[in-house]
Amino acid sequence: MKLSSILITATTIALHMAGGLAVNSWLANHAGTTPQLGVQPSVIEYVQLAEPITQQPVEPVSAAPAPIAIKPSAPAAPAPLSIVKASPIAAENKPPHYPRMALRRQQAGTVLLRVHVLANGTLDTVQLHASSGHRLLDQAAIAAVSDWQFSPQTANGQFENSWVNIPITFKLKDT
Repeated sequence: MKLSSILITATTIALHMAGGLAVNSWLANHAGTTPQLGVQPSVIEYVQLAEPITQQPVEPVSAAPAPIAIKPSAPAAPAPLSIVKASPIAAENKPPHYPRMALRRQQAGTVLLRVHVLANGTLDTVQLHASSGHRLLDQAAIAAVSDWQFSPQTANGQFENSWVNIPITFKLKDT
């Protein structure tokens, strides 16, 4: 039995992984030489082969393979839904004006508005969801929010219409 020595480097291993059988013929023609690919080998190992590498012939299949039974799998779970809620654009929206009459009357409170935001960021509807208990404050909140711009809601990257609750608090300053 004749032994031959072949130089195996990281480069030839990478060639073998990428080129398959083409590397076998390169190795047979260049045994004992370093590949000239402009890459310095990082690992050098000598392997002793008992016999030259040869390809074995493939025998033809005489009968068709038996059919494989495939069990239907459960439907795949839907991809998680990524939702970014609509929100007011603070830098572009003016705060509500505190009505003078409400200040004189020492009226304060929180107004909760329900706002329907369209996919383009404009308002469709502004509803009074919870009153502050003072009509002047409720009207001032509705008037201010009616002119606001919003970032629309997105679901998986698609803009969509949505409802948003907006609290507006009117608070008297302590003097």
